Amino acid sequence: MRKNSRIHILWLFPMFALMFTGKQVVSQINGSLFIMPDNFYAQIYNPAYFRSDEAVAFSFAGFAGASFINQGNFEIADVITLNEYNDPRVDFQNFYEASKQQNYIRQDLAVPLLFAMVPYKKGYASFYYNENINAFSQVPRNAIAFLSNGNIPVDYRNFNSDKIKITGIGYREFAFGFGKPVTDFLNAGIRAKILFGAAQADTKDWNYGILTSPDDKTVTLLAGGTARMMLPLPIKLRSNNSIQSVNIENAVAKYLREYGNPGFAVDLGFTYQKSERHFFSGAIRDLGFIRIRNNSYDVFQEDSYDFIGFDLVNAIRYPENGYTNSNVLVRLIKEEIREVYQPTLEKRKYTYMMPLKTILHYHYQYSARHIFAATSQMSISAQNYFSVFTLSALQNWANFRVFENLNVHNLNDLSLGGGIRYVGNYAEIFAATDNLIAFYHPAENKTFSLTVGICFLLDHKKEVSGKKFFPGKGKVSPYLPFYEEKR
Repeated sequence: MRKNSRIHILWLFPMFALMFTGKQVVSQINGSLFIMPDNFYAQIYNPAYFRSDEAVAFSFAGFAGASFINQGNFEIADVITLNEYNDPRVDFQNFYEASKQQNYIRQDLAVPLLFAMVPYKKGYASFYYNENINAFSQVPRNAIAFLSNGNIPVDYRNFNSDKIKITGIGYREFAFGFGKPVTDFLNAGIRAKILFGAAQADTKDWNYGILTSPDDKTVTLLAGGTARMMLPLPIKLRSNNSIQSVNIENAVAKYLREYGNPGFAVDLGFTYQKSERHFFSGAIRDLGFIRIRNNSYDVFQEDSYDFIGFDLVNAIRYPENGYTNSNVLVRLIKEEIREVYQPTLEKRKYTYMMPLKTILHYHYQYSARHIFAATSQMSISAQNYFSVFTLSALQNWANFRVFENLNVHNLNDLSLGGGIRYVGNYAEIFAATDNLIAFYHPAENKTFSLTVGICFLLDHKKEVSGKKFFPGKGKVSPYLPFYEEKR
């Protein structure tokens, strides 16, 4: 009965995770990394993950690597094609023909600049400093038609782009965490994070339109919508508060020096392991907000213009009869058209709520060399919902580990990934992806992630036992198939 119940649990776990898969998907890091509680990226994402060997772990920029995620429902090759000379070009016609009703792409980049984890009071204290950039764009099919020539597929018609959504944030986080055993089977962790927003933008209901008149003599240009925006760059406004220019000089330095938008968040996590074979873990991340108050604006747009063509009558008159240079006449009309697409700004403080992220993980240690796992990750906000479900397998040979993963995106999009990891006495080195094929054809894949890093170790001396599942002496680790030397 016990064995059968375990099998039922293994079947129910993926079913439970798939029930909560939304229309759009994104992973936080590769799900296979949660098999290894001593991996420092897994420790960043679950504060209850910590080492069991009393070693000091640390990494810093250049060695800590990065985690990059690309998710979308179209391929890059749909937008960028090769011409007859094999030169890349933006091809909106091809993009339109291959597009969905709603086309989206999301890209997340996390760069740890400093990480440290040290033993403290029968547990582990940790600190890390991350730079993060998250961007999401959703473009309706109608908007792609406008980008092509405004008249696809009918030669002449009224046009509305529908709602174009572009949202993104760049922020940094300074995190202080602590995890320790609560019982012989349960570990718990908490992390407090001080956040600083560096740049942020969020369009809500932006729409562009072109309306024709029944007599074919007038074309009405429309633009409208609202947004919020914060930039670390000086913005010069016109008298009507529309944007005249943005000073992009030393933009990177200004971005890195932006600390005027503070925030706070909390991560909670747990691990549970009653036997050496079964391991459960879960985490809730980013319970918090960022207060946007420096160089922050509400953005408005609600303009129209009736275009009747370029009236050049005055350009052919004699000077005494009201002559105006044709270049001046064209410039005046262009200025009136530009005003339709120039939003106005109003200074405004606002609060950005961090998207809530959840992680559920289970793995089964089949033997000293083989582990099988299932991981569900979700990201939830008021406007978007993303999830990914991962099935993983790990093989262990001494200090070297290889793992494979099958990732389910949106219930009907699959990707096959994998990775490698080496753990020595002084460092761990790893690389993981959820789409191995993307390395061969990156432009022909909708989904791609890459997480790499090197973590240095101090006071990390172990003997590895690959012959037995239960070593005959020493203290058994609940996480990895090795035992510690007796002191």
